[in-house]
Amino acid sequence: MQRGYRIFVALKVENLMRSEREWKILAHFMENPNTSFHIKQLARIIGVSPASVSSTVKSFEIEGLLLKEEKGLAHIYRLNMDNSLAVPLKKA
Repeated sequence: MQRGYRIFVALKVENLMRSEREWKILAHFMENPNTSFHIKQLARIIGVSPASVSSTVKSFEIEGLLLKEEKGLAHIYRLNMDNSLAVPLKKA
């Protein structure tokens, strides 16, 4: 097995090993694909701290699963339906 391929597989497996908090947040976006959420709003809905939500959605944004829109000082996130991973996850 080539080294690059092993790294790719390891990264994909790492993505599967998300925490329960991350799955809850991702599931909420999947259940509401056309809705945007503010960090504090999402924290209240999910029942976790705003800091936890903030770090998680930032990582999802980096991965391309979420899109961020800035409205003044507020950061609003929504599901990125153009991401090739979001569509299959939504169907699952």
